[in-house]
Amino acid sequence: KIPNYTLRIRCKSERVKQLQHAINILFNDTLAEDGSFGKLTKGAVMRAQDKLGISIDGIYGPQTNRAFINEACRLGYEVIFP
Repeated sequence: KIPNYTLRIRCKSERVKQLQHAINILFNDTLAEDGSFGKLTKGAVMRAQDKLGISIDGIYGPQTNRAFINEACRLGYEVIFP
């Protein structure tokens, strides 16, 4: 599942947990999937944005969402929207 919402530092939700899981799967990261968007999650989002060649701001918004979906499809994953 790839969340289709804007998520940023200090967000706490199931959607953040889905984002953390997606980062772990797509980018071979080891984030705790705790639903808390803190410094570690922001850093992981920034690393993913850098790898994807998009603007690096640490916010999971529409541009990052599209890039995650494209990467998931490229890697052969079925994308499910929560």
